[in-house]
Amino acid sequence: MSTETTEMIKDFPATQAGNRVGWVSTMQYGEGCEPGLTQINMVTATVGSEGAKLSHRHCEDEKSKYTISNQSGFLAISGIVATISPRALNEPMFETNFRYATPERHGNYDGILLSNGVGQHTPDSDRGHREWATGPSDLIDLLKQKMTDAELAELYPKMYYLFNGTIDQEYPYSEPLRGNELGIEDLLMPDSAMRNTTDEQIEIVRSILAQFESQILNDEKMKRDLTVFGTVEASDIADEFEGSRRRAHESELEITEQMSKLALRRLVYVPTGQGKSGRSWPYMDASESNESAAFGQELHFLKEQDISNTNYQLEQEIKELSGRSAFARDAYLRLEDLRQAESQC
Repeated sequence: MSTETTEMIKDFPATQAGNRVGWVSTMQYGEGCEPGLTQINMVTATVGSEGAKLSHRHCEDEKSKYTISNQSGFLAISGIVATISPRALNEPMFETNFRYATPERHGNYDGILLSNGVGQHTPDSDRGHREWATGPSDLIDLLKQKMTDAELAELYPKMYYLFNGTIDQEYPYSEPLRGNELGIEDLLMPDSAMRNTTDEQIEIVRSILAQFESQILNDEKMKRDLTVFGTVEASDIADEFEGSRRRAHESELEITEQMSKLALRRLVYVPTGQGKSGRSWPYMDASESNESAAFGQELHFLKEQDISNTNYQLEQEIKELSGRSAFARDAYLRLEDLRQAESQC
């Protein structure tokens, strides 16, 4: 004999149409894990014109018991999850524990993401208590409170820029919301208290963009100097190339310095050899301090009067720099959108 019951989780009336709603949960890991290690899950969605509902259908028979999540009326569903700890600020790689998800990235089933969160496949209560909020400002307040309770308040800016920076954005770590017809102003969840921080982030990204542009111009000049159209004598090409590579390295060091000031590095910065425009090793590497490893092979060929390898490496580096710059520029534009939203809330 089988039984089936329906549990209504949330029911938003049509009067709340257009509201960005959602929930936040925190779950602290137990014995055997780092003290204070906490998972924060946050899911947001927009209430449709006729309202929105989320329910659980509980099914049980002689062999199994399971729950099916059903939703109707919710638009632009997305979620983020982060596993962080009080010492995360001192861990350079901890941002790899941040994930963004849309229904398509979460099994192509929006009810599961809305009900369970990112990386979770059952609505079990031991996954952390889900507390709902009925508007962007309420969601912000709820996230702040949850992080404060978990003694992680200082990491709030990272979560803030994670969900505002990645939603409906084409990144290596995220993707646009399929079928979304809402404008970005309807998806962002601005916090007026973050205005100054966002201004600072924008200035940092501007500085990084300037460095990318400088490197591209540096490489383009070096490419010209390898040809008859250049201004450098053939006998001086090797020396000019060394100077060019040192300038490129200094620029990468400046980018690294600016990157360290970002609230969320992965929103803006893609290292050499990574991302959609990343080159495959071996390649001429401006981030490498050892000059022999960074550009020794190219320098050797130039001294042998062979420009083909160096010209190719410069072409590939320009392509990668353009991709890294485009990535940072997308983040810059999103931060500008966020700043505008912050000024109006």
